[in-house]
Amino acid sequence: MNKPAFIKENIKLAPFTTFKIGGPAEYFAEVSNLEEIREALHFSKKANIPYFILGGGSNVLIPDDGLKGLVIKNNFSEIKKDDSRLIAGSGCFLSKILAFSRLNNLSGLEWCIGIPGTLGGAIVSNAGVKDKSISQIIEKVGFIDNNSPFLEIKYLKNEDCQFGYRKSLFSQKHWIIWQIELKLKEAEKDKILQEIKNYQQKRLNQPKLPSAGCVFKNIKIADLDSRSIEKLKKEFPEVEDLLPSGVIPAGWLIERLDFKGKTIGKAQVSPEHANFIVNLGGATRDNVCVLIAFIKERARTQFGIQLQEEINIF
Repeated sequence: MNKPAFIKENIKLAPFTTFKIGGPAEYFAEVSNLEEIREALHFSKKANIPYFILGGGSNVLIPDDGLKGLVIKNNFSEIKKDDSRLIAGSGCFLSKILAFSRLNNLSGLEWCIGIPGTLGGAIVSNAGVKDKSISQIIEKVGFIDNNSPFLEIKYLKNEDCQFGYRKSLFSQKHWIIWQIELKLKEAEKDKILQEIKNYQQKRLNQPKLPSAGCVFKNIKIADLDSRSIEKLKKEFPEVEDLLPSGVIPAGWLIERLDFKGKTIGKAQVSPEHANFIVNLGGATRDNVCVLIAFIKERARTQFGIQLQEEINIF
């Protein structure tokens, strides 16, 4: 079968992830425009192999023996301004969009400072911080449905994207987010910069070593039964301070389960922030998965809490 020239074989994926873990992709393509993404998808279909979309590689854990099929690295990063709206490619890094919005006196993305992923990945998981999420500034999302014979771009308005806590319709569908319209607010540069600095301060405890970001979703108190809450109160009376917020940070619980600094192989629960697992240099997927399993088991057996992964494990 004829393979487009830009599709390579046996490309190691670790350098394309923030965890720096992962073996080779059977096939690997970097795409920057519609023609290339369509060619890549046609190749996947004709070769009868699965495809995987890779954005910034910031929320994934890839096997050490790699992935069979086609890994498509999305580099579509065009940004355009239309009054207080931005139209951006899904492969655009959040840091680039934040810088562009700041230069154009547009506010709404300040909380993205320090988040290493792309806009497309942020939409799939409805990325955010305590009081903000990407869904709050999305007007519409353009996507490619691989089941469509012409692979045309279709659009969904915000209310049709089924955004929830760390999820969206796109986390359930095998669609490819391509172009996004963001609605921001005009503001003075100094105010935008100050807001960015405020969020930077809140991230000072995040580790500098390679990681995939927060490993687990925060715990919704409404999802816990009364026995779990009573056990937590008995063991950790300070949990009372968290109850009014409706959420228990996963890192708070993991630290109290005495996992901070715990190491398997070259993977470690960060001493700086317990909801991060870091790569000390040479960590494997299995190292990380064993740590995740130990944390989940202790949370479940001690408090009846079923922690849910925020990272995507292949």
